[in-house]
Amino acid sequence: VPADLIYLSTEYDLDYYLSLSYEVKSYPRFVEIQVTKPARVLKKRLEMARENRLLLEAKQRHYACYMELLQEAALNLFNEYHLEAAKKASDAALDGTLFTIEGWLPENKKPALEALLADFLVEAEETPLGRDERVPTYLENQNLAEVGEDLVKIFDVPSTQDKDPSLWVLIFFTLFFAVIISDAGYGLLLLSLAFFLKLRFKQPSAFLKRFTKLAFILSLGTVLWGVLTASYFGLRLAPGNPLQKLSILQVLSEKKAGYHLQAQDDVYGIWLKNYPALQEAKTGSEFVAKALGPDGQSEALSEFSRNLLMEFSLLIGVLHIILAFLINWRRNWAGLGWVVFLIGGYLFVPSLINATSFLHFSGFLTKAAATLFGLCLLKVSLPLILLLALVQHRLAGLKELINVVGVFSDVLSYLRLYALALAGLVLSQTFNGMAAHLSWWLGFWIVFLGHTVNLLMCIMGGVIHGLRLNFLEWYNHCFEGGGKLFTPLKLIKK
Repeated sequence: VPADLIYLSTEYDLDYYLSLSYEVKSYPRFVEIQVTKPARVLKKRLEMARENRLLLEAKQRHYACYMELLQEAALNLFNEYHLEAAKKASDAALDGTLFTIEGWLPENKKPALEALLADFLVEAEETPLGRDERVPTYLENQNLAEVGEDLVKIFDVPSTQDKDPSLWVLIFFTLFFAVIISDAGYGLLLLSLAFFLKLRFKQPSAFLKRFTKLAFILSLGTVLWGVLTASYFGLRLAPGNPLQKLSILQVLSEKKAGYHLQAQDDVYGIWLKNYPALQEAKTGSEFVAKALGPDGQSEALSEFSRNLLMEFSLLIGVLHIILAFLINWRRNWAGLGWVVFLIGGYLFVPSLINATSFLHFSGFLTKAAATLFGLCLLKVSLPLILLLALVQHRLAGLKELINVVGVFSDVLSYLRLYALALAGLVLSQTFNGMAAHLSWWLGFWIVFLGHTVNLLMCIMGGVIHGLRLNFLEWYNHCFEGGGKLFTPLKLIKK
């Protein structure tokens, strides 16, 4: 600010200054305001403007009752404008006796167009694309896929070379959302919210119908996953609880415990050292039931469940990325090699960290067989990737091997499912533990406020990270994007 300017005030993010000088001066980046009326006239005009504002606000309130009618009139004007714009896009020839017009038409609508023009003296034929013309993307989904289409449009419009990912995005977004929340109690709360939306809006818009349908899908998925993991508002259930019998985590944990019990391996030795009562265990269920902590809960069940959830998160990542490569294999032949690489990595990596995969204790593959088979696949995959890339892209295919770090990191990104689910569970158990040592009145508010905050955070995590894993990790291997959405001439309705 020049030193000869006098600061006056600041209004609506603008600073006002006064300049006193003998000659006319201009200042860079400043706008000059010329005041041609005396202050008393300006004050009177200000009072009149305020009175007019009050009159206009009164008229607005009066016209508000005509809002629906005005909206209908506005839609009619838009429809008339679009129709006239389409008419003006045609060209006349032979003194107006002939007209021509060009437009985009989805391939699956050609029979309908031919049937429409059969009764008119109008001929239609396909014309070549111009040099700078870009084919728009036409999306036509119904039922569940239409809900997924709304999710896809949040990030980008598929190109004409992309396969419509709407249904896949919906399926995996529901899975990710359910795994992140991992609580049947929270799922029931979300289900009640979905029913509220269904009952509250008797004549919902098309978008609200799809949103309500999405709410039902997500809440039911969350309830189902919460039941399978025996998670109910963070309550720790005893191994013999009837709800635990519905838990797939307990079934797999008992199988894993029985595997270590039968093998008498290092894992069994560590547990036996900490829990001598395991000497009497004969089955996996007895193993889980006897490895109790100070609070009477099964430490073996908790430990094995966490390990299984971590492996399940990585398995989801492997399968999700494999699906991306298979969808996109025609444009990237090397993706078939990456599929072999991912399968080999999943089978071989447990041997590096001395871990027991559910493939081992479920009887699908022994540790030795999985390690050998996985190593063979890894050795074959990289030459296969390079060969396919060179055949398809010539020397430019050499850079395909650089993607090994990206593919590996993309799979590891799915560990966020386990981390977020564990964070929500820990917070739930923390609030329950705090409330247990307080009076019932104070404990009620601790539980209510704590679970409310935790539920909101879980929903945020489920939406953000559930979409992120689709839009970044998955799209990275099967989605080009950058499309222009096809917007046909149609009648706009309220």
